[in-house]
Amino acid sequence: MRLGSWTSIMLAALLASADAAAHHSFATFDQSRTVELDGTIKAIEWANPHVWIWLTVADSNGKTTDWGVESTPPNVLSREGWRPDSFVRGDRAKITIHPLKSGMPGGSLVSAAKADGTIVGKRGGGASPPADAPPKPGTP
Repeated sequence: MRLGSWTSIMLAALLASADAAAHHSFATFDQSRTVELDGTIKAIEWANPHVWIWLTVADSNGKTTDWGVESTPPNVLSREGWRPDSFVRGDRAKITIHPLKSGMPGGSLVSAAKADGTIVGKRGGGASPPADAPPKPGTP
């Protein structure tokens, strides 16, 4: 094998491993709990590898906190009915998340609704079933 070919193969392997290392699981989120956030869209980052929604939420004393909500890649959200303009800066939204285990203001997207209650997209599998739900067919 020529040195140039070997170098190309090694470079490709290195780039592929960097991509794999950059991706992570959703283990940092508490999948057993959900939290509903009611706030104002600060920003949406519609980009790979995950869409991020930044929501400003006010507590009962009026103190605001910015929450970072991580979702799936744009192509997955698009298949669920989302569009890049489903929410825009300044929109009111109710977003349900699986919160971060650390207690920091963030989580993974379970569902989202506009201020009028219109559900945005359909999340297939984000929400955990109720504890008393019957098992899915074929599961023990």
